Amino acid sequence: MSVVPPPARRCGWASPASRWSGRASRERLSYSNLTNAGLGDLAVFSVEDYVSTAAALAADRSRRRLLRHGLRDMIRSHPLGQPERFVRAFYAKAEEVARA
Repeated sequence: MSVVPPPARRCGWASPASRWSGRASRERLSYSNLTNAGLGDLAVFSVEDYVSTAAALAADRSRRRLLRHGLRDMIRSHPLGQPERFVRAFYAKAEEVARA
């Protein structure tokens, strides 16, 4: 279950926060998005880990500042922020499958 408020869930770069990854598709999506944005350490799998990760992030002023001011560039440098790269790879794979 994602324990991040809905607006933050829709726009990860508006509010970098820990995400609780679970069995539901929306929870796995949070994990996938964080991992593909280079922030996999913020994805957690238990309530205890969520609390400790959120507390650590709250206590780490320099990381919060880095995320606040550099998150968009961080995302753009990882697969999540490179849709053109995904589209090229997707169509290349589709072509490969079609020719097989």
